Amino acid sequence: GSAAAEEPRHLQPSQSTESNAEHDARSLQAAALRGKPGVLFWHFSGAGGTSLVSWLAHSLGLHPPADTVGPNANWATDAKVTTGYPSMIGSKIGLDHAPRSRRHDCQEIDAAIARGEGNMFGFETPAMAPLACKNAVIWLTMRDPIERIISRLYKSTRGDKSSDTPLDSIGGEAAVLRALDKTTWFHSTAHTVGTRSTGGKPLAGKPTWSPNGTLRYGQHRRALGMDTLGSASLNNVYTRSLLGPASFLRPLDDLRVADLDAAKVVLGGFDVVIPMWAMETLPFLLGLPVHVLAPTVSVHGSHSMASKASVSPELAVKLAKHNQLDEKLYAHAIELHRARLRERARLLWPPGKVQTRPAPTGGGRKPPPVATATGAGRGPTALELCPADEFADALGVLSALLPRAVSRGGGLEALTARYVGRFGSAVCPAAHASAGWPRSTRSSRLLLNMAEGTSGTRTVNCWLEAAQLRTAHFPLTATELTPKSATAPGRLHQCTRGAGANSCTGQYDLYDYVSDVPAPQVAQLLLQTHSASQLAAVLTLRDPWEWTMSRTNSHSQHNASEDRSLIDDHSFVSVPCGCPWRPADRSEADRTRMTGRSPSRYKVEAYSRLGKETGVLVDTFESPGCAEPTSLARHTTAALDLLTHNAWTYCVASRRRVPLFAANLAEDMFLMEHVPGSNDTRKLLSKTPSTRPRETESLYRELLSFVGKTSGRKDKRQPEKIRADGSACW
Repeated sequence: GSAAAEEPRHLQPSQSTESNAEHDARSLQAAALRGKPGVLFWHFSGAGGTSLVSWLAHSLGLHPPADTVGPNANWATDAKVTTGYPSMIGSKIGLDHAPRSRRHDCQEIDAAIARGEGNMFGFETPAMAPLACKNAVIWLTMRDPIERIISRLYKSTRGDKSSDTPLDSIGGEAAVLRALDKTTWFHSTAHTVGTRSTGGKPLAGKPTWSPNGTLRYGQHRRALGMDTLGSASLNNVYTRSLLGPASFLRPLDDLRVADLDAAKVVLGGFDVVIPMWAMETLPFLLGLPVHVLAPTVSVHGSHSMASKASVSPELAVKLAKHNQLDEKLYAHAIELHRARLRERARLLWPPGKVQTRPAPTGGGRKPPPVATATGAGRGPTALELCPADEFADALGVLSALLPRAVSRGGGLEALTARYVGRFGSAVCPAAHASAGWPRSTRSSRLLLNMAEGTSGTRTVNCWLEAAQLRTAHFPLTATELTPKSATAPGRLHQCTRGAGANSCTGQYDLYDYVSDVPAPQVAQLLLQTHSASQLAAVLTLRDPWEWTMSRTNSHSQHNASEDRSLIDDHSFVSVPCGCPWRPADRSEADRTRMTGRSPSRYKVEAYSRLGKETGVLVDTFESPGCAEPTSLARHTTAALDLLTHNAWTYCVASRRRVPLFAANLAEDMFLMEHVPGSNDTRKLLSKTPSTRPRETESLYRELLSFVGKTSGRKDKRQPEKIRADGSACW
C-alpha cells in the first residue's frame, strides 16, 4: 500500500504436489473467474497491475494470446508498439483528430477466448477499454490518485535509476503546474516545453513528434503514455476513464458530482475492484483454496525513483485540489472492496450461527471454554465484540500496514478461521462499577494505544510527551509492583474496585495518553467504559515475527524458557478476551536471577518470595471463560496471536466508531478513520518521501494532527521546535 511500490515482485505459490493434484489450473480459473473462461484487466499504470498480471499467469495458469504486447499482456488492439507502452494513446482517444465517442467493444476478445488463443487481456488505455464481455470478467486495481500520479511522473524509465523520468520529457514541474492552471496537451505543445538533459548537457535538435506518436529529441526519442498526455492525466483521470473517451478529453476541472456518481455506477459493474494495498486479500475474495498465495508488491523505497523525488508544496496542493473527484471515487472503491470481502466472510461464517469451522490450535491447546455465567453479569464474547466478517475486514485493512504478514500467516481465510476457532467463544470481562470499571466522566478524549510495546510505543510516547500531554508508558509509569499481601484488598496501581477517581477507569483517566503493558490487555474494558467522544485509539504496528523476536531478545528475562512465564510481565502477548496475567515483580526477579541459582531452585524461590497472586493485572478484572495469554516461548503462535489481537482491537474500536490512528513506523505507513471534522474520503494514507521534506515528518505530523483533532488540544510549539522534538524522539 506504500507509494514506494514501483517494482512489484511476484511471490511464487508454494509448490505442493498434493495441492496441485487437488486443485489444477482449470479449477482455480473457474473459481476466480466466476465461471467465465477469461479476464480483461483495466490497467492504470502504477497501481500494481504488473504484479497482478504475473500472479494471474503463475498462480492461475492464465495466458495472453500471441499478439499481445509487453509484460502486461496488452491487447494488440490497444498496444501497437513494443515495450508495453501504448505510444499511440493520443491517436487512439482522439487527440489528433475528431474525439472518439465510444469505447472498443469486446467482440474480438470474446472471439479470441472462444478460439482458445488466450484468456488474459490487459488494457493500458482504460478510457477506451470495454465495459462488459461475454467470455471475460473485468478486473481493476486502484491506488491513491495523487500517489499514483507522483509515482508515474518521477519513475525512472531507465534501469540505472537516473533522473531520466517522464517529468523530464514534458518540461519538469513547471509544465505540470501550467497544465493544472489551464487545459494543456503535452503532445501538441512538445516543441515549447524545453529540452531534456543527459549528463547535465542539453540534447541537440528540436523536439518533434513522429507519425507513431513518439516524441523525438534529435536522435533521441520518448514515447508519452497515459500519464503524460496533459491536463487529463493530472485531473481526475480515474473518473474520466470510467466515463469513456469523450469525457476523458473534457477540459480541466470540467467534471462535476454527477460525473462522479456515473463513474461509481460503472465501477460497481466490475467483477473485481481492489485497492493496490489490499492485494493480500485477493485469494480470499475470489474463494480460492488457502494454499494459493496472494500477489504482492514491493513496499521498500530503495526500489522506487518516486520515493526519492522532491515534490514542491505548490504541486502537492494543486494535485489535491484538482483530484477531489478521484479521491472520492477511490474511497468508494475501497468501500466496495471491503463490502464484498465482508459478504464473502459471511458466507463462510454466518452471523449468529454455531461455528463449525474450528481452526487448529498451536501446541495442542484447546479453544477456551464457553463461560458458564449468564445474564447481565456475563461479559461479551470475542465474536460478539467483533464478528468474523468484520474481523476479516479489519485484517484486510491492516494488511496495508503489515506487508506480507497476512500471507505469511496462511492467508485471510486461515487467519479468520483461526480467530473464530481459537478465540471466538472466549469471554471478555464486563465493565461495571462493582468491578472497578465504572463509566468514564471525562470531558476530553483519552488517547489509548491498543498495541503491545516494542512496536514504537516509546517513540510515540516521546512525541506526545513533548507536545505537553500527560503520558503513561507502562509499566515504568505504574506503581512499583509488590505482593498482594502488602496492599489493601483489590488494589492495583492505586486502582480499587468501585467508582470514583481511584477506580481503574479513574486511574487511566488521570492521563492524556496511555500505552504498553497493561494497556493492550484492558483495551476492550476502556472501550466499554468510554464513549466515542471520550476515547481515541492509536495502534502502533510491527511485523509480528520481527516483534516476537525483538520482544523476546530485548525485554524478556530468560535464564530458562520454562521459567520465563513465572517472572516476567513482558513474556506474553495479548489475545482477544484474554485472562489477566500473573507476572512477578521484575526487581525481585532480577535480584533472584543474579544469585546464580539453578533454574529449578530459581523457580521455587520466585514462587515462595512473591506468591502466585502478584503482578500487573491480577486484580484488574475477572472473567470466567477468558482466553489464556500466549507465551513468547511459542514463537510462531505468539506472532499469529499478535496479528490476531491487532486486528481484533482495530475491529472493536472501529465498530464503536472511535477515532483511530494506526501506523507502522518501520514501513512509514499509516491510516486514519472516524476523525472528527476531517474529510473521511481518505481513510488509508501511506505517505512516502516524495511528499515530505524529512524522513518521518509526514507520519509524525499526521499523528500530531490526529491528536489535535481528537483531543481539542492546540499545539503551541513553533514549527522548528516541533521538528526538533520529532527528530530527538526518533
